[in-house]
Amino acid sequence: MKQDVAKFCRACHACQMVGKPNQPIKPIPLSPITVVENPFDHVIVDCGGPLQSTKS
Repeated sequence: MKQDVAKFCRACHACQMVGKPNQPIKPIPLSPITVVENPFDHVIVDCGGPLQSTKS
């Protein structure tokens, strides 16, 4: 059964995207944010993707 699980995980696309518990993901260094005087003088946006298309 252990071999079957290992074989499945090697073939599973979602498993490959998540990574393996014994291979930690290296953190990305943070960039300093400058101090602003007024609201909305500086806008920060987090982006993600690509996203899967759906019918809804």
